[in-house]
Amino acid sequence: MGVNSKNFAKVGYVCFQAFWVLISILLLFTARHLVDILPSFLQCPEESGGATACMGPSAIIRMSFVLACLHVLIFCVILARNTAASIFHDGCWGIKFLLVFSGFIATLWIDNGFFRGYMDFARIVAILFLLVQALLMLVVAYKVNELLVGNYESESSDGLGCSGIIVIILTVLLTAGNITWLIFQYIWFSGCTTNNFIITITVVASIASYAIVFFRTREDASILTSSIVVSYLCYLQWSALSSRPNDECNPFENSNANTVLQIVIGTFITVVSLMTISTTTRKSDKENLTTRINAHMMEDEEDDHERIEPVTKSDGKIMHQDELHSFPITSATIFFQALLILAAVYYSMLLTNWGNPTIFDDTSTFYSSNNTSFWIKLSAQWLSTAIYLFSQFAPMIFPDREF
Repeated sequence: MGVNSKNFAKVGYVCFQAFWVLISILLLFTARHLVDILPSFLQCPEESGGATACMGPSAIIRMSFVLACLHVLIFCVILARNTAASIFHDGCWGIKFLLVFSGFIATLWIDNGFFRGYMDFARIVAILFLLVQALLMLVVAYKVNELLVGNYESESSDGLGCSGIIVIILTVLLTAGNITWLIFQYIWFSGCTTNNFIITITVVASIASYAIVFFRTREDASILTSSIVVSYLCYLQWSALSSRPNDECNPFENSNANTVLQIVIGTFITVVSLMTISTTTRKSDKENLTTRINAHMMEDEEDDHERIEPVTKSDGKIMHQDELHSFPITSATIFFQALLILAAVYYSMLLTNWGNPTIFDDTSTFYSSNNTSFWIKLSAQWLSTAIYLFSQFAPMIFPDREF
């Protein structure tokens, strides 16, 4: 089971974003050391704070802005849906690399006040991305289950086979991990009654997620899918409670290690969800609620798209689609670019724990707990819970409809 050639460019964009995000993270953690190494003419302009201010947390905000601008540009270009748009979308990676690099350098001369406004805008956009990511995590859970169960059914072994063993081990490990994590969250965040109430809601929802599987309301659901989704719900809950600005309710309020761990896990989940949707194709004979919800971002597996127009070079040579290594712009291509715009903006929130007024002054106070982060993450968790439970209970509630 490989990646459909139509999706190569999408995978490239996810890796492209991840590369530049990694660069900005490296600048974040090395900024204080660079000030002792770099000569004055290589340090930040006064507009961005001077010294290495633009290489600390500010670098993440600026990189997020530049990546968002790049994807807005690509989005506008591919709306033309012609051969030139296809070639630009699927190729020209050197140009895109230079655009991001030069764009980031150019932002160093933009006043910090502009980026404070950008962060206010980013908070709103990031909420929208979290809503979409809840749907993407369903795709991740069902795709992992489909892959392993499909391999198990195709194996000729009379026993469990390799895939069967992997399914069992993953299910046991994830389930045990979820139980352990929830118990520790009760221990860690027991200082407030509100926390206990929030965790109890998650426990009840988790039990329901596991129990409904035995009613076989969906053929593509299993204990493994529930285990993956519950792990994601536990992460959102832990991240939300760890962001609560109350030292009685949150023992990790001043824990840098805990915040860094939130960021690392959050980045991993975002990259995995984007990579999964970028490699997923839609099969007409395997429609379900999850694929229908996300269908606008999935390419059709059947190769029934019209081909792009040939290109005639200056020497008279005609290059066809196979030689151009490009594919026609589809609605899925356009929607995926829109998703990447949201993701680029979301990174500025994810990697800064939803920001702080002192982000351009001192990295030591940058990652502080705040109510905005707490409520957004908690709302995302509740919404994700509702979406998954609905996907499981819907066939039972509406038996006359296909899910």
